[in-house]
Amino acid sequence: MKTFSLNNIKSFSCSDEIEIKPITVFVGKNSCGKSSLLRFPVMLAQTFLDDALTPLLLFGNLIDYGNYDDVSYRHESRPIGFRITFGQELAGAIRRRNPLHRFSIDMDDGAVTAINNMELEVSIDKSEKKLQVRNLKLCFEGKKLCTIHRTDNKYLLTLHQIFVRPAWKDDSIEFSLPKMAFYKFIPLIDEDELIEQYAKEKHLFKENDEPVFAPNFLFNASEYIDTNIREDAQQEVHMLYQTFTIIKAYFRSIQEHLQNEAKRIAYIGPFRENPKRTYRDSESSFNDVGVNGENTSMILRQATQGNRELLENVSEWLTKTMGYSLDIKDIGNDLYSLMVCGNQETDNIIDVGYGISQVLPIVTQLYNNNDYRQNPYGTRISKRKTAIFEQPEIHLHPAAQAQLADLFVDCITDKKGMLHRLLIETHSEHLIRKLQVLVADPDIKISNDQIAIYYVDKDENGDSHVEKMNMCDNGQFEKAWPTGFFDKSYELTKLLMKANSKILNQEQQDD
Repeated sequence: MKTFSLNNIKSFSCSDEIEIKPITVFVGKNSCGKSSLLRFPVMLAQTFLDDALTPLLLFGNLIDYGNYDDVSYRHESRPIGFRITFGQELAGAIRRRNPLHRFSIDMDDGAVTAINNMELEVSIDKSEKKLQVRNLKLCFEGKKLCTIHRTDNKYLLTLHQIFVRPAWKDDSIEFSLPKMAFYKFIPLIDEDELIEQYAKEKHLFKENDEPVFAPNFLFNASEYIDTNIREDAQQEVHMLYQTFTIIKAYFRSIQEHLQNEAKRIAYIGPFRENPKRTYRDSESSFNDVGVNGENTSMILRQATQGNRELLENVSEWLTKTMGYSLDIKDIGNDLYSLMVCGNQETDNIIDVGYGISQVLPIVTQLYNNNDYRQNPYGTRISKRKTAIFEQPEIHLHPAAQAQLADLFVDCITDKKGMLHRLLIETHSEHLIRKLQVLVADPDIKISNDQIAIYYVDKDENGDSHVEKMNMCDNGQFEKAWPTGFFDKSYELTKLLMKANSKILNQEQQDD
């Protein structure tokens, strides 16, 4: 997924497009809409991880996004919607799913040569006490290919482009269907049914408008058309069949991509689990620390029995940032403790500052590199995560907040095997400032185009808006920030000077 935008969701009537970079940061005042943006990819992930028969799973194992009335803009039960775009990440899936040829489209000359930009726009409403897809639009390189609209008693599927080798041709064909199947919000195209319906309505069959045998997609479609369709209409039906085959491949590729992405998302919420004095060994193994960091201790425990490097990396970061190293103490009877060492003393994690236990899940998740796995097609798929964090800086002092920026940059520049895409919601000016420094530093391999920072705010009507704060290659921002974030320290300094001036004036008057 390259970008997303929201429509009639929470306080966004229509959000600006959010481009997902290696590091994507949301900042702004409280209750302005930051979490609605940050949690949208998480909500998509839990939708595709769960077997629930719903286009969007608003409440699941990862987050509670709210019920439909909560999510709908101004609680007015309007259809909620979103737009997501994809790029080259779909290319492999499309080639596997498309049985005709390996292809994509270069709109400069109309030839099918390169996949660059796929767009899917969806709106969902509540009908008969369940969420249903109301409208859907699929676009490719800015061209509208297919739309679906649900009315009271039918679905209207419209093809806006017909595939004519090796390009697309403007055309429009509408199909009225009594029902349509979806996987989540992805339509399941039945090209056999659509071709047969088209041939019947247009009276294209050779004999009595009835096919000699039912079509068998992929293997006998061409034979079916040549056998049953009038000769003067065969080319037309072949093109329509190819179009449905390609569009079906697009939808299935989007589905496959979103399913794979869902498995690679690691989300940590703003409230991490309190530390415990002792932990019990578990026979279960975990890849992620969990939404509240509840699996952190077990992952670190497992590291002592195999991936010792994970514990060493986490401990090294804590030592550099907070002056404490980390170790696991086996206390018998399948029990163990997390111990922190500093100033020649060793303490249980519950007996030291709260900041360590709150940042530990973040650091553990980022260093928890699971290398690769084989997919069904024999190629290697990275198990490295898209990590989504809310307020990673909570309970940390300013210097440690700034050190988080170094850790995040290390992740995407592939130090120590880490390679993540990070989405972060933060209130930390220190974290943002350190990102600026790292971009400006020629010795650090991070560029300004690898970072996207979005400022979220509400207008006087309560509508949320997003402003992208572009950073130059020298670390400076292209334009001044809205009031209320970076200017606050300056304002407080002026107030302090004003207060000191009052004291001085009073002392002079007393004299």
